[in-house]
Amino acid sequence: MKKKVIISIIGIVLIIVAFTIYKMATFSLFDVEVNEVTRINVPNRNFELAIYYLPSNATSQDYIQVRKIENGVENVIESFERYDNVVKSELEGDSLLCLILKDKSINAVKQDTFLIKLK
Repeated sequence: MKKKVIISIIGIVLIIVAFTIYKMATFSLFDVEVNEVTRINVPNRNFELAIYYLPSNATSQDYIQVRKIENGVENVIESFERYDNVVKSELEGDSLLCLILKDKSINAVKQDTFLIKLK
């Protein structure tokens, strides 16, 4: 009788220890929330562009990221730190993306324009 109780207690302790180790191994310190702002279909090309807003965390500031999606694979084309708002995004032809970005926290009026060549 005593032996069964001791084996049961050891089994419960091992399960608790295994669960604790699992939780510690899969713990994420900084959750990254990725928000898709817009998706642009590029005419005459076999890919599309996605523009994401990534909020700040302990190691980086807010930034806007442009990704190329081709055959289901996303590749980062360009990242723009310190920006949190896409004012305008449009294609000029099929080889140039025009982005107008601003940072609401620093200056709500100032806008910066970026031209990105698409390869």
